[in-house]
Amino acid sequence: MRRSNMLNLLAETVKALRALDDSIRSALAQPVLGAVTEPLYRRLTTFPEKSPNIEEERKALAESGYAELVQKISESGFKVLLGFLFYYGEDGESVYKAFEIATKLPECSHVIVEDFSTDSLTVSFMLEKHSPNLVEILTLKRRGRAPGVYRYTVSLQRPNADEAPDAIRASLEGSLDVDHLIEGLRAFAPVREVVIIECDPGGQEASFCTEKLLEVVKEERRKRCNSLD
Repeated sequence: MRRSNMLNLLAETVKALRALDDSIRSALAQPVLGAVTEPLYRRLTTFPEKSPNIEEERKALAESGYAELVQKISESGFKVLLGFLFYYGEDGESVYKAFEIATKLPECSHVIVEDFSTDSLTVSFMLEKHSPNLVEILTLKRRGRAPGVYRYTVSLQRPNADEAPDAIRASLEGSLDVDHLIEGLRAFAPVREVVIIECDPGGQEASFCTEKLLEVVKEERRKRCNSLD
């Protein structure tokens, strides 16, 4: 069998396994909710979760002698979504400048730049649209730290139907704070985790963060674009 045909077969196998997993989840997940919480629950379960066993499936294929092809499948469709979160004022302006420059860089299908300065529901639609493998939220947040860029990963554990209204309220009411966005995404996002990249200027001017955040974008492009596009 030609390599290209084998690559397509492996890709279709992974898709079929995901579809089977989603079908089983749909058949088993039939909660009984009241009239008040049911509409919210339907919205929270609109997005299918990614199969938790996909890495095991890839490992099994690799151990069967298809490691090179599995790697090519992973790399060919890998997408990083960089979402810039900025707000009004000097701090937000420094993030916006980085975002503006990032959008003017040469196109790369593996690194996507979006404006996340909106509510959590809208951001969740962006995530569903792009179906990224990795989501990074870039922002400025003063937390009393030494000047620099801080990176951490947040697991988006969904709240139950009773807790969801409080989780999404601040974001839907207009807050552009990264902590409020994350709380809202816990209810809506079709992904399991996101990486937060915060620039903290400390006692310096907010402009300190413009180039720092651009360095993050450029590094992702060096890793993802040059060797794949």
